[in-house]
Amino acid sequence: MPEALVEPVSAAVVSLWRYPVKSMQGEEINSTVVTERGLLGDRAFALMDAEDGKTVTAKNPKKWPTMFKFRAAFVDSPTVPSVMPSVKITTPEGVTSTGRKMCPACPLATMSPTKIH
Repeated sequence: MPEALVEPVSAAVVSLWRYPVKSMQGEEINSTVVTERGLLGDRAFALMDAEDGKTVTAKNPKKWPTMFKFRAAFVDSPTVPSVMPSVKITTPEGVTSTGRKMCPACPLATMSPTKIH
């Protein structure tokens, strides 16, 4: 079978966004490493519902209606896939929490009647 001819296409990247925590707003970045799984650090973290063990997701808006109102950004840019830096999470009110693990007093831990970690 003959190969199809493909004409080159020109394109420009206008902006590049990474989302460190699943279902939260992300951060605009100037550059990043692209791996076989996508942008390094994209959706590297997710919150887990402690009651049912499922991932907290904006795809369940009845249970998690405010997930898209939170913003996540890496404290430092990730450089290797095996070690992700801490993430700073900003609430809709502008309160920030930085770390790799959820603490019971953190703003996200009290946003729902369901415990998350």
